Amino acid sequence: MILRLALLIGLGIATGTVVAQPLACPPACDPHKLLMAAARELAANRYAEAERLAAMGLEKALAEKDEVLAAKLYNNLGAARIYRRNYRGAFEALEQARRLAARHGQREIEAGIWSNLASLYGMLAGWPAAEEALARAAALMPPGSRYRPVLLAQRARIALQKNTDTKLAERIWMQAMEAACDAGDWQTQRHLWDDLSEYWLSAGRLEAAEAALANSFRLIALHRLRDPRSFWLLAAKLRLAQGRAEEALQCLRRASDGRKIQGATYAAVELAVVDVAAQFRTRGAAAALAACRRAWPEVARWRQSVLPDQETETAADVTLAELADQYVKAVFEALPAGAGASVEAWAAVEESRALGILRLRARNAANRAEPDQGAEAGRGGSGAVAAANGPQAQRWLDLVTDYGHGAAAGGPVFPTRLLAAVQSALGPQQTLFSIWLGRGRPTVWAVTRRSIHSAPLPPRAILMERIREFREEAQNGSFPPSSGWELYRAMFGGLPAEPLANPEWLISADDELLLAPLAALRTGGGRNGYLAETRTLSLLPSALWLFEAGGRAKPRGLLLVGDLVHNRADPRWPRENSQAWRWTDFLRKPQKGKPAGGSAFTELPTLAGSRSELETIGKLWARAGLETSALRGFEATAEALHQALQRGWTDIHFATHVLPAPGVQAYRALITGASEELARLLFPVGEPYLALSLRRDGGREGLSAADLAELPAIRGRVVLNGCATGAGAAQRGAGIRSFATGWLAAGASSVVASLWQVDDDGAFFEAYYRELLDGARPSAALQAAQTAMIRSGTWRAQPRYWAAYFHLGKD
Repeated sequence: MILRLALLIGLGIATGTVVAQPLACPPACDPHKLLMAAARELAANRYAEAERLAAMGLEKALAEKDEVLAAKLYNNLGAARIYRRNYRGAFEALEQARRLAARHGQREIEAGIWSNLASLYGMLAGWPAAEEALARAAALMPPGSRYRPVLLAQRARIALQKNTDTKLAERIWMQAMEAACDAGDWQTQRHLWDDLSEYWLSAGRLEAAEAALANSFRLIALHRLRDPRSFWLLAAKLRLAQGRAEEALQCLRRASDGRKIQGATYAAVELAVVDVAAQFRTRGAAAALAACRRAWPEVARWRQSVLPDQETETAADVTLAELADQYVKAVFEALPAGAGASVEAWAAVEESRALGILRLRARNAANRAEPDQGAEAGRGGSGAVAAANGPQAQRWLDLVTDYGHGAAAGGPVFPTRLLAAVQSALGPQQTLFSIWLGRGRPTVWAVTRRSIHSAPLPPRAILMERIREFREEAQNGSFPPSSGWELYRAMFGGLPAEPLANPEWLISADDELLLAPLAALRTGGGRNGYLAETRTLSLLPSALWLFEAGGRAKPRGLLLVGDLVHNRADPRWPRENSQAWRWTDFLRKPQKGKPAGGSAFTELPTLAGSRSELETIGKLWARAGLETSALRGFEATAEALHQALQRGWTDIHFATHVLPAPGVQAYRALITGASEELARLLFPVGEPYLALSLRRDGGREGLSAADLAELPAIRGRVVLNGCATGAGAAQRGAGIRSFATGWLAAGASSVVASLWQVDDDGAFFEAYYRELLDGARPSAALQAAQTAMIRSGTWRAQPRYWAAYFHLGKD
């Protein structure tokens, strides 16, 4: 559902009903009149004209050097772009508005801008960022401001979405409603009833949802409130949940009103998901498939324009996965069995999967290439987006946005084009396995240069349980021989022998499958060999990753980071500092890249094998006559790492702790009232954090995944040997949010990481680098190292040691 914006906060215009007035302002009029005219156009839902007027007024205000007025016009410009679904352009305009308002001490204007930013994040389901923006708005807004009810309503919406404390959410909602009633703000009251209806709908209390929606309709009818189309979309979801699918379709027609819905980010996806579900129930799979094909181009344009922020990218991936799930189900139920159906369903999955990582990678590359691009903020829409995407992403971007799904009765056009492009990117001995664990129709596809095959998988719940059990058995050492074979048969047993025989496997997957030690699968019953002994395995965020630029560089130089000072028990710790600390020292405000926290975080266990690991690997490279450099002990600071990376190493090896996010915060994705299982957006409470050395003053050096975007260009191979360096929050449609994927987004060509903590003295990576220096690809070098451990006849032969490691990205 669309998050209603407090579009006109700080502009002197009420947020209730505004009667549109004819524009009597020639282009030559002053910017103040243009500001008011743009506000009237916004209130009348004429967003294109509002954007034009705001841009015109902004040009005049900047020419007159009136920065306070420019802040208001930037705010209006951002609001108009939000409703026109230019989210990056909206963000840039609002950021410019915020900076100008803060510079001139305009607290109420700045509060309104933060409120709009909260709305933008909320519309994209980036709820943690929305909460932070709202907190900033509340701190800035004067206590007696007439716009405080709108702010309270936004707070109530987030509380309802979090769904963690029902009584607290209802209390916050009541406070917001009382404030809106006292202010006579009918529009805010209506939005609060909408939010409450959606809340009861997700809780399965359909009568309460109906009553709340009736109150919303009463306010719309009595006060002629704007944007009634969003009411009909919510009504469609309620009717669908009530089993009244035909009425849901009628409501959808009222919502679209014969035109594209003016609204926000979820409009295209939300409308499509509800429409497809209703078509399934009333007219069958063929009608549902037709609805998917109609909606897909508009949804694709929406996905391309999503704000390039990690939280909102993740939320968009999850939301798009809901529609892809219905698309796959519709294809296989509506079309006769055959390659055509298989290809169209496969294309829907791969076009929707983990686009956030690709977009962030392209954005990071563009920012490094054009550091002054931000100066263009507020001056355009598609140009800024294209610049952020960058040339390296152009091929996959063209493939994703140039849709032709079901363009005519002849059947799918674009899916075959995507398949041909992927097949041309595969090597003759490679098979791409696309694995979809949707609720509708879990499926595995095997794509080679000459063929594509598909097979159904067991129901999602059963397969997910098997995957979790398999991981626990491998990690804990309780690994019966039959375990790996049963999961292998469940996942690949329905495919023909030809694609399975290829020695190089590329696996496009998401969800918890990315946390499974796939190398420990067995290819037969009894004590048959492990998959790692006969296949190289590479995990890809999606098949589109095959289009990423970059070739395999020969090893030329290695940067080693390890043997660090992690605690005061380290003999390198200066004794004179041992008694100088107080526990309150750790409560100081953290610097950038240095998290707050107590000594439990600041002091970490010593990695006993780290020194031996670095020495073993360094000697191996030295014998090959190749350059190495090491950051050890107190020298391993974030600044030193930044400087070292300027030299463009082909390989980077970390032997240190990577701390996963300390917890996960879940929000409901309210995109349909018909799902048997509501989608949940999982946001880590904190970023994964790579621990560097303690400083001599007791502070902790390190990097978060977000900090990687600010490092010099990284195009080589990265190894992360530590505790769970590749683990993170698993999310259907978005993949894993981990430090390993953070390196991919930062530009690394490939990453080797671990799923759990492994005690290593250098033996594993000595075998890995020996193969790499002999010319092996990273995935082949990893396979050789795993095979060497399996056949060592020592404790290292157990899967809990070698199966933790995996390869991510292209070779």
